[in-house]
Amino acid sequence: MRANNCRYEFAYIGRAVARCAIASISVCLLLHIDARATESIGADTESIHVGSLPEAVDVLGARYGYAITLETPPYVYSGDLQDERALRSDSTGTSKIAGPTLLAAKGVPVTLRLRPSAHVDKVGILSLVKDLAQTESSADHGAHFRVEQDGDVFHIIPTEVRDAKCNWAAYTPLFDTRISIPTKERSLLETVEAVCSALETANHIPVRLLVYPLNTLHYTNSTAGANDEVARTALTRTLTGLDRKLTWRVFYDIPMNSYLLSIIFVSPRTPSAIPPQPVPAAPSSSASASSNSASHATPKH
Repeated sequence: MRANNCRYEFAYIGRAVARCAIASISVCLLLHIDARATESIGADTESIHVGSLPEAVDVLGARYGYAITLETPPYVYSGDLQDERALRSDSTGTSKIAGPTLLAAKGVPVTLRLRPSAHVDKVGILSLVKDLAQTESSADHGAHFRVEQDGDVFHIIPTEVRDAKCNWAAYTPLFDTRISIPTKERSLLETVEAVCSALETANHIPVRLLVYPLNTLHYTNSTAGANDEVARTALTRTLTGLDRKLTWRVFYDIPMNSYLLSIIFVSPRTPSAIPPQPVPAAPSSSASASSNSASHATPKH
């Protein structure tokens, strides 16, 4: 039955998988940022230029090892969309891909100013994620976003988007939906599917898994459920506590009239490029009290 379900999913969302494959290639490239897109702006800070919010989230996650989830709303205003074929045009701007228009969200270029990972804790990553959401919200296209923190997980959540006539309107995020799921032992995959099913029932819109680590989700069991709980909280709890961190993102696909959910691994925290500081000599007895006090001071970030 599981094999049949997987084949069904892959057959149904072939177009979306192709899009995701392109995005995955972009992620791999981002993890080896081109030197032309990176510049040093200080002894311990560098500036990295990316073309969209998802790419920026990938960079932050890969560098600092935190789970940063991303939800994006349905974009219906023409100024918020672009033909995907334009993303793969030649140097003259002419698309090399024939066929019907494939609309996708227009990216907002972002410049990230990043410190070494050793200098960024939960307070620091929260600040970076909030700055990123503010930059996206201040652009002349796209959506407005808020940020929430749930332990070591950071959520970027849409709050407003333009309608077809370019009027800003409040948007209720999909994962703000309150859901209930019977508590019982399941595989993580079954729990995630139960969350998707509950969201679909509540909103009357299909919610489908797009990309996910099949072995990890299928072969890991846990006792889980939800009782009139925000779906975002339920899904976050389901995906935390594993040996390897997981994060997720969801977007709305207009042609498919569906929300597509991807669950991906968080890259391990990038080692700091700042060399370790030399260990000071043992303090004299007269200075030991002040030295011990300083050793417990909160580091500056």
